[in-house]
Amino acid sequence: VLKKAIELRHTLGDHLKEGENYENLAVISYLLGRKAESEQASRSAIAILEALPSSVELAGAYKSQCFIRMQNRDCAEAVIWGEKAIRLAERFGDTELARVCNYAGCAMLILDYERGRALMERSLKIGREANLPFTIAGTLANFAWILVELYRFEEAERYLIEGIAYATEHE
Repeated sequence: VLKKAIELRHTLGDHLKEGENYENLAVISYLLGRKAESEQASRSAIAILEALPSSVELAGAYKSQCFIRMQNRDCAEAVIWGEKAIRLAERFGDTELARVCNYAGCAMLILDYERGRALMERSLKIGREANLPFTIAGTLANFAWILVELYRFEEAERYLIEGIAYATEHE
């Protein structure tokens, strides 16, 4: 469906929505294990949206590239894309800033623990202020997951317990 939407947006000359659709395809493809397709879609989104005036959609494309890089543990690149997404999301007042801080924070925890922790806490703060249950639950889960990777089991347990309780409470 998204591929057809991309084709139609392109035909109509609606490049903003075409780029946004590519960004969505990038994330969905990654989650389905189609990493090469995900990478191509992400790069297409960025190329299309960078040719237009700065936008929330461009911040989303940068966020998705940050997510892909973080998942692949290309942490330095994830942080670079995350920082670009953060700047744009802040500029446009986009609540997706919470998720960008989550993804960039995961990568940063591995590179610079204190800076990563600050980004993760920022993600939680924004999520709570904007009442974004999915984002809060995701940040708590990711925080625990990366802390386990870093062998910080006591800290991980705290976020895991909080995350399970939060997810249960918010269904």
